[in-house]
Amino acid sequence: MPDRIVRDELLTSERYWSVPESAQLLFHHLISVVDDYGNGPAGHFAIRSKCYAGRHIDNAVIEKLVTLLADVDLIRLYRVADVGYLHIPRFRQRLRITKHKFPASPWDKEQTLNEKNVRQMLDTSQTGDGQLSAEVKRSEVKRSKPSSASSDAVSPGFNEFWTNYPLKKAKEDAFKAWKKLSPDEPLLAKILSALLAQKNSEEWTKESGRFVPHPATWLRGRRWEDERVELEPRQRGPVV
Repeated sequence: MPDRIVRDELLTSERYWSVPESAQLLFHHLISVVDDYGNGPAGHFAIRSKCYAGRHIDNAVIEKLVTLLADVDLIRLYRVADVGYLHIPRFRQRLRITKHKFPASPWDKEQTLNEKNVRQMLDTSQTGDGQLSAEVKRSEVKRSKPSSASSDAVSPGFNEFWTNYPLKKAKEDAFKAWKKLSPDEPLLAKILSALLAQKNSEEWTKESGRFVPHPATWLRGRRWEDERVELEPRQRGPVV
């Protein structure tokens, strides 16, 4: 099993603290079993055998914990040849050599670019007097500029989606998912219509919106395609 680095920034992550301890424990276990790109198996048997040392745990419990982690974007799910896998975003292990142990995920390129940027920062971060180099300062200034997600001209419809979405978290991540989706007008109409119905549903409004997924997770999972459950009209009792 490869060595893994768990950064202290995890302790200040809203995503991490929004899930119960059982899901946090599974997340720590998954960090140990994924490959250098943050990819790993998502099947019940694989998770049970690798993360729980063969201990008995129901498939329903595993599925619930995986769903909780996916809803807050601590993991992302994908399929290759009809087999389920998971990806840990923001993995950044800073390894000199990275190897695939599991099929590549759609986010591996993003992971590779993050590692490259980190190496460049480490190689050029300090001058002889211990001050930040000009290259690093320029990169910091670039990161400090307002997010492109604030401009609806880059990806039309996002601002309207964001305004109507009840959970305002991880806006930049949601904007990336929106840009990748790049909806046309008919799809935009479907998304907004489904969002309006779901935001007023019992599932999203109960317990102060505790079960509302992160907007990026909702978009990546194409949740606007979820089957709508219509409540049957209450039957009137006999007139007495």
